[in-house]
Amino acid sequence: MTRLKTIFLPVLLFAMACTGDSTGKPSQNGPDGPGSGGTTLPEGTVSITDFRVAAAGGDWHKAFTEAFRVADRILVPDGEYPLSPLMVPSGKTIEGAGAGTVFTPLGSILFRVEGSAGDEIPVVSPIPDFSSAIEVASVREFAPGDLVILKSQRNCMFREDAGDWTLGQTTKNSRTCFFGELLTVRSAAGNTVTTEEATLFPFYRSDASQETVKAGFETRAGSTLQRIDAVRDTHLKNFTIRVSRACSEIVRIKWAENCTVEQVTFRVSAVPDDSFMVLKIYLARNCKAVGCRSEYSSALIADLQKRMTKNYDCYSTYNNFRIISSQECVLENCTDNFASHAFNITYSSGGIPSIRCKIRNCRAVNSVWAGVIAQQCTPWSELAGNTVERSGQGVLAGCRGSKIMNNTVSTHLPFSTDYYYTRIARGGTVGVAVFEGYARNCEIRGNRVENFYTGIAVLDGYEELNVFDRVDAVIADNTVRNCIHGFYHYRNSYNTARGAMHVTLSGNVLNGAGDSVSAGGKQRETYGIRLSDRCGEYAIRSNATDGFRYGAALGRMPDYMTLDANRFSNGHYGIFLDDLSGTGETGDIHLHDSDNTFSSILIPRQGLDQACVKNY
Repeated sequence: MTRLKTIFLPVLLFAMACTGDSTGKPSQNGPDGPGSGGTTLPEGTVSITDFRVAAAGGDWHKAFTEAFRVADRILVPDGEYPLSPLMVPSGKTIEGAGAGTVFTPLGSILFRVEGSAGDEIPVVSPIPDFSSAIEVASVREFAPGDLVILKSQRNCMFREDAGDWTLGQTTKNSRTCFFGELLTVRSAAGNTVTTEEATLFPFYRSDASQETVKAGFETRAGSTLQRIDAVRDTHLKNFTIRVSRACSEIVRIKWAENCTVEQVTFRVSAVPDDSFMVLKIYLARNCKAVGCRSEYSSALIADLQKRMTKNYDCYSTYNNFRIISSQECVLENCTDNFASHAFNITYSSGGIPSIRCKIRNCRAVNSVWAGVIAQQCTPWSELAGNTVERSGQGVLAGCRGSKIMNNTVSTHLPFSTDYYYTRIARGGTVGVAVFEGYARNCEIRGNRVENFYTGIAVLDGYEELNVFDRVDAVIADNTVRNCIHGFYHYRNSYNTARGAMHVTLSGNVLNGAGDSVSAGGKQRETYGIRLSDRCGEYAIRSNATDGFRYGAALGRMPDYMTLDANRFSNGHYGIFLDDLSGTGETGDIHLHDSDNTFSSILIPRQGLDQACVKNY
């Protein structure tokens, strides 16, 4: 009996080391990836297969909840894992073995990395602009280290109230956004909560007595401070999700901080008709997706392209990677092969802006609208190093302080493409742009654009208030090839006042599609630089245009135009100013023209000798 015990005990220990006991403590690594057996894993790490018995019935949900109770890092070996919606707590990591680890969702959502929110506590006195002391009705809710949402009473989309701080434009039929931001509590004492950060926006008041009230628009009684019970430091990595038609949202990160989704592939062969996204980051701070892939099947792409291009009414239906009302969140090194908008920074209806978020080094193909976009109410966005191909629009920013840098964009669409947001009258397909009037103080630099109707643009929207009354942009060192417009500043029919735009165009290399091009049933003349009427204060310096009918067409009644050291080649006109005789236009045009050179240009200067043109 003693000899039998001596033999049996080592055998039992070896078996436990290979397969794990019922609590999962001795999980293994092996040749099929993490957790597949072979080597003892570090403390706090288990394999989900150690909890296989809890997955009876074909749903691994209970297995994961049991694993969360004993470990922070859950390894998932190769295999297929049907899974109903799973809430992933703070501090947990789900890590697959790569493409061979496949989750199949059993509900409308798969992973919820989601905290919760407390009550909105009223702010009881106005907060000094750009400060960190907030007086509230009660500090009992708050403790040092808490993540909080400070939300203003002021609509950041009402020009009447927000003035130069306006972040977008709203109508009764569109969404509303209030100034707001995410902060960290440093201390809470008396009736004052002090935050680690100073506020980014002004206008935090204790009541709405100074607000414009319009029938049909959402209002707030005053500013509030809301504690977030945030999920923190949760990570999903290195696996595949096979998406079913029942899924409208695959991964949701909400009320969260410092969470990541890494190297996750979403294989999409069916989607619902009304709404779908693979990843939503919402009301979160410092969360990111890195190295993720959204892969629609070729059959689904063909079907959706047929449906979506019939009426072009799926503007928000398939926005696959979306950051909403979040702060300092990032999409990086991700790819997407079909979408309405592939990578999208935006805001929620009645919510707060997205602030200082980034889309970097991502690749989008076959986006019906834009491959990479930061919408209105997304200040200080960074869109950098991305590649967009075969899409109606490339990389666009709609809010103040944005940077569009070092992107490479091209399209296969013909110049005749003319659906909503790519209307030829507004500039057609466009590679890089700031749009709809509120993207002021932006920088467009180092981008490479090819085959769009318009390479780079400043675009008013279609509505009366979606207009640029000034731009304050630097557009420099970009390269444009084979476009009808190298650069176009489009102003809509509501935006006719003479205005100082404050735009610098510098060091851009613009190559055209020839003297004229057939598009939309008409022969279209080409422009290296084209400005709508009455644009003022443009500094156009050290640019090179080649192969356009017009090198720089300044429109009617521009003012304070500087054209210096530009090179115009292979065109009909160099610098062109509309003939104002018989138009009834009055007033002087101030123009500085120096050190410009012209090569194979038939008429270097046209209209600059009119009496109204004054050198300055």
